[in-house]
Amino acid sequence: MAVRGLGDGFAFQRLLWLFVGTVIVPTALLALYGVVAIRNERAATSQRVRQQHEQRLRWGAARLFDALADADTRVHELAHSCTPSATPCVQDDGLISTIWVWAANEPPPPHLPGLAPPPSEQRATRWTSLADLPDPAGVYRDGGRVVAWELAMPMVEPSVRQAIGGDGAGVRLERAQAGRAASLEDLMARWNKNNVSVPLERPLGAYALVVDVNDEEGGLARVYLLGLLALLTTILVGTVLTLSSVARELRLSRLQTDFVSHLGHELRTPMTSIRLFVETLRSGRLQDPERINECLDLLGTETERLSRSIERVLEWGRMEAGRRIYEMEPVPPTELVRLALAAHESQTLLDAADTTLTVSIVDDLPPVWGDRDALTDALLNLLQNAHKHTSAPRCVSVRAVARGRGVAFEVADDGPGIPQQERRRVFEKFYQANQLLSRGVEGSGLGLAIVRTVAQDHNGRIELDSEVGRGSTFTLWIPAAK
Repeated sequence: MAVRGLGDGFAFQRLLWLFVGTVIVPTALLALYGVVAIRNERAATSQRVRQQHEQRLRWGAARLFDALADADTRVHELAHSCTPSATPCVQDDGLISTIWVWAANEPPPPHLPGLAPPPSEQRATRWTSLADLPDPAGVYRDGGRVVAWELAMPMVEPSVRQAIGGDGAGVRLERAQAGRAASLEDLMARWNKNNVSVPLERPLGAYALVVDVNDEEGGLARVYLLGLLALLTTILVGTVLTLSSVARELRLSRLQTDFVSHLGHELRTPMTSIRLFVETLRSGRLQDPERINECLDLLGTETERLSRSIERVLEWGRMEAGRRIYEMEPVPPTELVRLALAAHESQTLLDAADTTLTVSIVDDLPPVWGDRDALTDALLNLLQNAHKHTSAPRCVSVRAVARGRGVAFEVADDGPGIPQQERRRVFEKFYQANQLLSRGVEGSGLGLAIVRTVAQDHNGRIELDSEVGRGSTFTLWIPAAK
């Protein structure tokens, strides 16, 4: 019975669903609960504040009517000193604006047209509102006289504020608009208006006490909401970064697996050839000296190939562990190119006839500051990369030119080129570009990663300029020696 293994894709999906179930969903539910809780708390706080303001306004209204009652009593006292006349008896005493006194058997003064006197038996003040008077007026009988007085409306609002005390700031008196029905816009405006109003009774039935509600509690709720939003944003960003990191680690794990597979194949092939040649020589079946020498040459080539693969892996291990020690010194660019070409030529003798190699070095180049062997290996890796990924007949060119405060070593080929989406990843360890770049090519995926590491360790950089179908150019820039 065959059992299919669980790959990285399944592991990533399982980790993703686990992360969603244990972090994302609980966070979303907690955020929803927080929004609802903040909204409810804001509504409850707003209602509590409005109730407090309404209680203060009702307290102020009660004190206002107490003041009106005191003013009415004061009018009854002051009216005795006023003689019946068409001229008003101006008092201007607190809430009392003007007092009129006339005989009951006479018409009211011209200032009070249409004011009907109360019945003879009514001594209590009756309030009325005349079109010709800006403020409400009260009228009552005092024996054979009729007394009317006008309320001083400008003093009403200060009286309420004084009654409320320190909490009376912002209290105002608004007159209701009578004579027309409220439109939908007016109703919405009143509904959305952030204030509290308490309607008054006669003689101030056309007025209401209004106070604006401060939005401090709403501002605090907004702070909570902003804090919650910042927390959610942080969690989402952390989630994305975590998943990206996990995906990268899984991709790296897959590349390491591919690397082990490729390395095993790369090591197994020369080892198989070596074992075959050794068994052939040991059996004594070859008697011709030329065939024996040919077999020994091939045995040496495969041994060197095996040594190069092992040395590359060991070199990368030293770089990753930070144990690579560089012997820094001024190195002529001409010497670096010569050493790299010599090493490359010894490794590609069988393909020399199918390769056109062009070398161009500008005269009087300054020496670069670096490790001779490390820079030689970096250039050798670029040459090997161009040779492996270019089909015969291949054209490879090497140039060394001055650029800025350093020297640029360019290795160009006429291979298939590298697609745009692959150009940044080709320098990652264990990565091998797909499609045309690595078709039929076995490798460890460490060559360009080693080049990038060497360039960074020398305060340099590695650049890539490629076009699909037109080839690629790798440029290794190294600072010049001071």
